[in-house]
Amino acid sequence: MLPSSRLGNTGAVLTATFVRHRGGRDHIYVTRADGTEVHWQFPASGDGLPHDLVHLVVESGLEMRDGFWGLIDRGADVAVVDNEPTLVRGGRPLVEDTAFDGDGLRAAEAAVGGLGPPGDGVQRGYVIPAAYVPPELAAVRLRLLDLQRDWAALPDRGSITVSFG
Repeated sequence: MLPSSRLGNTGAVLTATFVRHRGGRDHIYVTRADGTEVHWQFPASGDGLPHDLVHLVVESGLEMRDGFWGLIDRGADVAVVDNEPTLVRGGRPLVEDTAFDGDGLRAAEAAVGGLGPPGDGVQRGYVIPAAYVPPELAAVRLRLLDLQRDWAALPDRGSITVSFG
């Protein structure tokens, strides 16, 4: 069962609840559009937005359906492989699947690198894909700023729920 949240949407879309655990590992609880659920832990990000939350906002705001969250919605999971969080399907890393096309994931990482707030753990220097117009970028940046304030103010075990789709 998902923890209670302060923000959220309903319907046939993926929803993700990010739970802050001050002094411990934070958690993500996901309900995919098809109703299946998955969850994982990630290192605490302090007052900075969790990297996966930045991905969700950027990918959703720019309608990127083949990035990290699109893969999660289509059945990929997150597992720790060699001490690194890794996208897997059927227990195997996606990058080991010869049929896997990582272009959407790379484009999403580039967009996050260009739009994500400082301190979210992403590398800088990426170029935002040219297909995205300035109003979309401004809306994403504003959403990230709002969520940054909300995340920093969360109490222990407080949560934020956002949707993708």
